[in-house]
Amino acid sequence: MASKKREKSETGFYHIMCKGVEYIFNEHSMKEYFEEKLNKFKSKYEIEIISSVIMSNHYHLEIYDPEDNITTFMRVLNSVFAKYYNKIVGDFGKVFKTLFKSKPIKDLSYFYNCKEYIEYNPVDAKIVENKEDYPYSSGCSYRKLKYISKKDLVESILEKVFGKIDYSIIRKVRIIKEELLRSKEVLIEDIYKVKSNIEKRYKRSIEDLLSEKEYYNLVIDEIKSRTYLSRYEISKKLNISYHKMLSEIEKTLPKY
Repeated sequence: MASKKREKSETGFYHIMCKGVEYIFNEHSMKEYFEEKLNKFKSKYEIEIISSVIMSNHYHLEIYDPEDNITTFMRVLNSVFAKYYNKIVGDFGKVFKTLFKSKPIKDLSYFYNCKEYIEYNPVDAKIVENKEDYPYSSGCSYRKLKYISKKDLVESILEKVFGKIDYSIIRKVRIIKEELLRSKEVLIEDIYKVKSNIEKRYKRSIEDLLSEKEYYNLVIDEIKSRTYLSRYEISKKLNISYHKMLSEIEKTLPKY
């Protein structure tokens, strides 16, 4: 059976995910070796890495690849790591389930939501309470990752791709989010109150309502307006597919 053809990004930005056949990054040494190779091959193949996280059995990258070198970059990166991993554990088997999965980042809103999604992986997995405390992520506050592109460079690329951007608005949105996250317990309580009220009004479960497109936007918009949670946070609290939410309600939510 032929593999599905990779969708090319018109912006050059991609969200990449690759999963191991087991817990291949369990040891710190494995994560650090992978980081070393990320730094080496991103330069060789002219890839800019915007955000990243290395978990115990998979990794996420947000990259900029204007020259369409993504397939070669990923093949070489995974191959070199797989050889090293098998040498260390004394095996000859498959290390990654697939070469990689990628999704084009088509707009600025998805760009920032992707970065947030990646950096909050360790928090969602209950490894750390704050994204800044996980050392193998671009969200880490105390460990500088050499392979992450510098902020000035990223901003110049964003303006080249998306046009003039008002970064003051983006910073304000981030400050508001940080303030809301500091009130996380209140927000969690609020979302369940809103959920309960919606269910009483429609006399149906929230899961049932979200399964129908005509109610989907109404329910998500109401939760967002009443709690000020991000779409990603809502998806996690209500156990909804984050990417489904992005595709369903992109037009109804404010852009960054």
